[in-house]
Amino acid sequence: MSYQLPPSVPSQGNRLSRWFFRSLFKVCGWRLKGTLPDQPKAVIAFAPHTSNWDFPIAICIVLALGLRIRYLGKASLFKPYWGWLFRGLGGIPIDRSQTNGIVEQMTEAFASHQQLILAVAPEGTRSQVSHWKTGFLHIAKAADVPVFVATMNYQTKTITIGQQYHIDDIEQSLATIQHDVSQLVKKNP
Repeated sequence: MSYQLPPSVPSQGNRLSRWFFRSLFKVCGWRLKGTLPDQPKAVIAFAPHTSNWDFPIAICIVLALGLRIRYLGKASLFKPYWGWLFRGLGGIPIDRSQTNGIVEQMTEAFASHQQLILAVAPEGTRSQVSHWKTGFLHIAKAADVPVFVATMNYQTKTITIGQQYHIDDIEQSLATIQHDVSQLVKKNP
């Protein structure tokens, strides 16, 4: 895959920062497969989320690409002393113990920005789950933005950018995306 972002995708950083993180990504033995769609607004479902290492590896590829993202993270990550770092990397703290109107807040954020890529871990946890949370689909449907998937495979050290989905029916879309992600992970053992 080319590390060149499509023109509509929100970007950040400079040549030096992109070079540094591309080099780090490659030195660690990781590679990237697939192509980012040329979309100024989208939700990225990053799955499966199975390790504490998912975040630093994902941030490394985001910075290597020069991609500007926002992501949802549990509120405890944003407390002093590290909160400034997670916010600076695009984090939005979420108190998972209560309902906070996140779908509405993110729908408003999509409406008020010309470019916004929201990355989420649809499982909502690092534990193995059989049924993902549907918040990311509700956000995508309400904001009328596509969802695309990205998977991480530790055995092959590969991050794969998968296909793009338009969300009409939440439950059907969830079943389709979960199935496609499981097939994508199996295909790239």
